[in-house]
Amino acid sequence: MAGQVGKDGDRRSVFFELSRSLSSTERDELLNSINKSLKMNTPRGSEPPSSSDTDELNLRLMQEFKRISLWERFMLWLKKHLTGKGYEALMLEMKLDRLKRTIRKNNQSLTGFETRDLKPGFAQELWPLYEDSLLLYSCFDKLFGKSGLFRDVMISLFQNELKESIKSPEQVYSREEMIEVFRREGSDEAVRRKGAELLDEELEQVIDKQLLKRLESAVAPILAADRLVRFPFKRMFGAFGVVGVDPMDMYQATGNIPTFRNATAVTMLDQLEQLFHGLYLLSITVESDPLTLNVADIVLSVCRKRSAREEESEAFLSHFKHLVETTESFLDASSLPELIRFFRRDPYYKIRIVQEKMDLKAFFRTTRKIIMREYIEEELPGVRDEATDRNIREIFAEGDVERLKNYRTYQSIAYDELALPMFLFQRSLALLYAFCTKNYRNDIQETVQILDRGLYALNRVERDRLLMHASAIEDVEEEIRKLDHSLSSEESDGKLFQRLRFSMGGDQGQSRMFRSLVQQKDSEAASIVRRGCEAVDGLKRIFEDTLKIRNESGTQALNQHYFVKGTPVALRSIVDRNIATLRRFSFVMQQIKRMES
Repeated sequence: MAGQVGKDGDRRSVFFELSRSLSSTERDELLNSINKSLKMNTPRGSEPPSSSDTDELNLRLMQEFKRISLWERFMLWLKKHLTGKGYEALMLEMKLDRLKRTIRKNNQSLTGFETRDLKPGFAQELWPLYEDSLLLYSCFDKLFGKSGLFRDVMISLFQNELKESIKSPEQVYSREEMIEVFRREGSDEAVRRKGAELLDEELEQVIDKQLLKRLESAVAPILAADRLVRFPFKRMFGAFGVVGVDPMDMYQATGNIPTFRNATAVTMLDQLEQLFHGLYLLSITVESDPLTLNVADIVLSVCRKRSAREEESEAFLSHFKHLVETTESFLDASSLPELIRFFRRDPYYKIRIVQEKMDLKAFFRTTRKIIMREYIEEELPGVRDEATDRNIREIFAEGDVERLKNYRTYQSIAYDELALPMFLFQRSLALLYAFCTKNYRNDIQETVQILDRGLYALNRVERDRLLMHASAIEDVEEEIRKLDHSLSSEESDGKLFQRLRFSMGGDQGQSRMFRSLVQQKDSEAASIVRRGCEAVDGLKRIFEDTLKIRNESGTQALNQHYFVKGTPVALRSIVDRNIATLRRFSFVMQQIKRMES
């Protein structure tokens, strides 16, 4: 019935499956966000005390004293003169006596008021609750214990409710959109940020208050039952003398409920409050929100990590309903709130019942964020490559950049199997070489010569700057050619490299030599790329400064026309076009350098 289980019948944590592509830090952050939205880290049974202080208690007693009948006032006046006690103390005794009568009328076998203890009858009344809780304990411990599988229940419920209206990650954020974002912004984070924005827009359309209310009602009985199912019954039975053994083991071995002794009530008050909290919360919750078979099916499927059979889900629901019935019976028979007030000697004592509220909208947003993030992370490598390739094609009219002849990846080397490094800067070095040999040689170099002979012929400082950066680009081209050639079979390093790549096997000494050689060439490549990028940026700044010239001679020079591929073009337009090319190249180089780092 639960449609969230894999075809093979086995399933891991839904949260783990959704977040498997994230780093441990990212997974922990998302998990904390999910737990916070579901209140899964809220301490159970730790509500602040709500007893009255002495002054408040006396004030309330005297207020009630004013409301009692004349006969009761007369009797208290008489006792006051006979015992010397104040009206506050006498009123307290009267209120506690009423509590005693209520408890005795309900069940005389629960407590000894004078000895201030709980009798074995109380533990015997508690035993059916313990039996019913054990039938559900394993599943509830997986839901709310360390495994925290309750979040998987919520994921499944959301998926069931929204299966008709929720879009797949691909529908919300297409691969083509990711490529365009990466082309414009040039960073993984920009792609992720856009995905988050589109996801928020989608969630605003599909999540409404009615949906959240339905889901809250669906899981309310499970949340309410947790306090009772995972109540520390064994510790309470220990106060009744069952120590050092498992009560259920004793029962199964002998067929009889363990023999209990009297327990000191005062030392158990916090436990009794915790017990009442669980009992009362379950009782009032199921009145308005009973557990359904569909939710029982999902819960059981999540706990067992496989699709629950119909009879199993029905049995789980039956056990749950029986627990509710036992809860009602115990509340009727135990007079538990009266017992707590009597032993606390505070007839006005309030037991706080806290119903945790879940932020289901935040929870669903986080889980959808996990799904979207996984989709983006899976697509990102291809998105980076495609976006970069498209940007490169804009720079080079001839098409893709050819790889270098020797500084490249070799199919004959089992890099992963032998844990060997590849050359790190293959793409950036190849792009830089293509820029030098194509864009610079075919277009930008001619612009440099025009500026050298014309606009900057009489400006020695700017002319030297221009020629320095242009010369650096030309030097970088030659350095790349030399680096690549050094790995050919004609050079000593190349001979060593070729010998190592064909004869390494598992030899550690040769592996170290290979790594050392790759590291050396990568160091040379990194230096070349850095100098090349600095030269390109320097040339771009000079061209930008050129267009800022406002004097008359400079303006005339910029308006002068030169033939470019047979067409007269103003120098200003030529420089502006070169700036655009340099900017695109710098942008793409930054993208590739981030990908290589």
